[in-house]
Amino acid sequence: MSGRAINDAAIGRSTASKRQQVWFTRSGQHPRPLTPEIQSLGRSSLATVYLDRAQRSADGQFHEITCMLRGTDEWRVAGRLLRVGPGDLLIAGPQHKLSQSETRAPPGELCWLAIRLDSAPEIGEALDRHALRVIPAPHRLPALFDGLLAEHRLADEHAGWAARAALHGLLAEVLRGYERVPRGTGRAAASDAIAAAIALIEERLAEPLTVAALATVAQLSLGQFHDRFLLETGFTPADYWSRRRLGRARELLADRGLSITDVALTLGFSTSQYFATFFRRFTGISPRDYRRQLRVQ
Repeated sequence: MSGRAINDAAIGRSTASKRQQVWFTRSGQHPRPLTPEIQSLGRSSLATVYLDRAQRSADGQFHEITCMLRGTDEWRVAGRLLRVGPGDLLIAGPQHKLSQSETRAPPGELCWLAIRLDSAPEIGEALDRHALRVIPAPHRLPALFDGLLAEHRLADEHAGWAARAALHGLLAEVLRGYERVPRGTGRAAASDAIAAAIALIEERLAEPLTVAALATVAQLSLGQFHDRFLLETGFTPADYWSRRRLGRARELLADRGLSITDVALTLGFSTSQYFATFFRRFTGISPRDYRRQLRVQ
């Protein structure tokens, strides 16, 4: 198996939540959060959080805490792809722009909090120490999100200080969760070995690389390489290669001077039909339909 070319990876499916969707934000047509630090707060679908991020002010001052409940999502963060699956927790700092890696939101549900910490820099520094590490979320965390959201739904004369207490409890649980997970067991930035393999993938996206070739570049055994790659990127080598080909395909499809066949051949697909099958597997739409969407945006 190790000497064979990397194959495309399938995408898992998830069940949609039956809970009432909740979303509070300082942007858009939604109720205002109860404390000045909170910029956005929700328990909702992946599509909703994508829309929320698009509507937020882009002044780069927010920390985002994400707790995935159902489904799997991939984000490009600081030039890296991170996978966040059911039960995972992720912190992104103000310097990290979160953007989904798919053209449509897959099914799933998550809790999130976007918070501005100008008046509490010590909390921001504590969150920054754990940014971009994907770890198992503390089991109490969804209930703490629900408690904070409940105060926003109630919004009576006491809800302001109750929401602040709930917010502090949630932040404390997030930090405790990270402190219980030793460094190196979460998914942090890629090491030099894995970065070398990633660089080869980027250089040769159109070629059928083998896991053995990537392991050689990383100067690791096959077993060590596979385990390290999965730990540091959240993807198997095959899945990562497929996702990066998809990203490059979207870039090329935006160039109206290239035909879909040109894009397919540039990325190493033998036919445009094979390329269309690959593209639809990951996005749910054909390359032609993707181009139509770009035209109306």
